[in-house]
Amino acid sequence: MGLWLRPGTTVPYVPRDDREKPAAEQTTFQLAVMSAADYAAVQDAAIVDYATEVRRGTHILELLRRGIRGWSGPGAPEFQRDAEGFAAQASLDCLPGRLRMELADQLDRINTVGHDEGKA
Repeated sequence: MGLWLRPGTTVPYVPRDDREKPAAEQTTFQLAVMSAADYAAVQDAAIVDYATEVRRGTHILELLRRGIRGWSGPGAPEFQRDAEGFAAQASLDCLPGRLRMELADQLDRINTVGHDEGKA
């Protein structure tokens, strides 16, 4: 069991829909192991009314903005960064809703358990 996170590192992630394809046809996302401050900012952006209400869409977008460090694969659009160095809105707009949810779930997993567990 991994106990420690390694902020500043990335974990390669191949979406479920691409896993059966040959490696040359897969898209790979580089997902960040975030600092405590970055992950707290994600949580703060989504919590309303003292944690009795959570904005799931806001949580997903902020998690992706701070957590996706890049991608590669055939036909993938160019990855763009915003002024803060995070994923630009134009890049996030290229991701279908189902994929945004999958990537956000994986980023949550990476950043709430040990780094080695988050790879699966």
